[in-house]
Amino acid sequence: MNIKKINKLSKLTKYFDLYKLLLTEKQQQLFELYYFKDYSLTEIASFHNVSRTSVYDILKTAERNLVDLENKLKLNEINEELIKLIDKIEDKKLRDDFFNLLKKY
Repeated sequence: MNIKKINKLSKLTKYFDLYKLLLTEKQQQLFELYYFKDYSLTEIASFHNVSRTSVYDILKTAERNLVDLENKLKLNEINEELIKLIDKIEDKKLRDDFFNLLKKY
């Protein structure tokens, strides 16, 4: 897998963690099977009794929706900026407290 694909996968999985509840149930299910459980399009299609093309289209729509949501809401971008700021805190206990608070949201 090349760097470009790894970066795309990393971004999509982060976006999914943030925005999955804004996807349809079917998009969530297929995304999890494809990206987290490493099922092929053909396996997913067979499992859900749909065509491979249908699975592909649903995944592409989910990907576009996740990217659009991040472009509009910027939750991942804000989260990464907060982590950088927290990393600058010298007091370890205070830094850990901030990280734990951030993980809740």
